[in-house]
Amino acid sequence: MNVKVLSFLESLITNKPSASILCYCNGIFESFEEVLSLINKNKGQMDHVFILNENKDNKLSIKIFRELKQKLTLKTPNSKQFCIIKNIEEVSIPCLNAFLKILEEPNENVYFILTTSNISKVLPTIQSRSYLLFMENQNSMQKELDNEIFELIRDPKQSYFQQEKHLEIDKIKVLNTILAFEKLLEEKLAYGDLDYNRYATLIKHLNQLKLYTNANVNLKSVLLSLVLQFSDNQVRL
Repeated sequence: MNVKVLSFLESLITNKPSASILCYCNGIFESFEEVLSLINKNKGQMDHVFILNENKDNKLSIKIFRELKQKLTLKTPNSKQFCIIKNIEEVSIPCLNAFLKILEEPNENVYFILTTSNISKVLPTIQSRSYLLFMENQNSMQKELDNEIFELIRDPKQSYFQQEKHLEIDKIKVLNTILAFEKLLEEKLAYGDLDYNRYATLIKHLNQLKLYTNANVNLKSVLLSLVLQFSDNQVRL
């Protein structure tokens, strides 16, 4: 379970007057029931929950978003409205434009919870208006990463340059190290320890390093770039 992330989500819908929250993962989004359970736990008797794009038969249209806008304005004092949009990356551009009009002028006590399995396909305008929460899948390959090099780079008590000659370096280990740094950035972004622009810059850098690694560029050069960017002895996030 994503205990820390769900706790942060709960604090948003409890303490914020309104919010848009984009929940994302690597691969198929497996945490929908966890998110829905949390919302139902915090939902009062006068609150409402709307779920859009729940299945392939539930086709979204501009009309649906216009109707949604009207529904979100019909509420009793202090009641909350929760709008869940599954797989936001699959929604058409015309529908997203209609949704953005709602998102840009949020009503009080309205909470949008968006889910995606591919955050790179979500419009930047939606990302920038949302809290980004990384939900780790139960069987995520992140759990199987070899983090030996990652831990060494992040450990302020050790020098990567002194240990480098003792490391067994291959393409898989380097790629896993890059993935570990991606996860670190996602966690920092989710908890507000990293702003979106800085996150986007660092992710772009990591994607470039993955290309170099897959192209069999000198692996030690790739690791050196990680050290210079992320080492606690060099540059702190």
